[in-house]
Amino acid sequence: MLHEYTVDPDSLASFNELWQALEQFGVSHGRLLVECPKSWWKKVKQNLNDVERRLPPMAYKQMEERFSRLKEQRKLIRRRNLQFDGNLPFPQALAAEHQSRPFRAVIQLDPSEGSAVPVLSKYDLHDGNILWKVPRSLAVPKTAKHLCEAVAPLLKISSDFLLIDPYFASRPEAYRSIPAMLRTAMGDDRPLSRIEIHTGTKGTESFIRDKFRAVQAPHLPTGLQIRIFQWEQREGGERLHDRYLLTDRGGVSSSYGWDCGDDGVTTEISLLDDATFIRQKGHYQEPGGPFHLVRKFTIQT
Repeated sequence: MLHEYTVDPDSLASFNELWQALEQFGVSHGRLLVECPKSWWKKVKQNLNDVERRLPPMAYKQMEERFSRLKEQRKLIRRRNLQFDGNLPFPQALAAEHQSRPFRAVIQLDPSEGSAVPVLSKYDLHDGNILWKVPRSLAVPKTAKHLCEAVAPLLKISSDFLLIDPYFASRPEAYRSIPAMLRTAMGDDRPLSRIEIHTGTKGTESFIRDKFRAVQAPHLPTGLQIRIFQWEQREGGERLHDRYLLTDRGGVSSSYGWDCGDDGVTTEISLLDDATFIRQKGHYQEPGGPFHLVRKFTIQT
């Protein structure tokens, strides 16, 4: 559902099809852009400066605006210990990196043959190409392992973890996916800025605490601060029903929730478009959202 690409920065030395393609990156599109090499931003900025004198003012302004949006929307990610041989042409420079951590494709302006890394040129950036087209949803067995694997690419690049499920409050013990997802999110010693569970009111604070400490806490590192928010529907307002995982990068929905089910039961996990992600994340801020906050408390592992 989320796939990693990289773009040759030297292919962005003029206003071309690749600049337009960069608008199709981000969690909502299922495509993540890896900074390769580590000086990717610097190279693209230098290319932008070099073409300023050669381009008509309007064309340069469009390039500059796309560059700014790319930074603001946090569509790029970094890999630790990136292998990049600067003495080789792109994409050959990424052969070793691709072997250990495969890219879906390397994107450059013109076609290339004989590369060990899949290459997409400006002619390939359409849904008819299997390397460019990515699914935005998938059916996932409702086990802790499969739920975690489905959202792992998002968790590994995020610092916020907001799990939305109105039914968590009534049966916290069924949500064995939560420890697996949190451990994935904190892999490589990455801290999380926010860990929150937003749920309904069919479960008291003491009930939720007891169940969480018995089932989830033994599988989590000590010292985590997990904030629990219990919401209820306002009279005549929106129903508290949908299930999401929201981060600082984007979000996904789960049609059948984040609890673990019987064998053979699946849930449809789908990427949220940008507008839906922004709207839903705003719903669970206080005050002023569509739901009434009944109580909030913190569980420490």
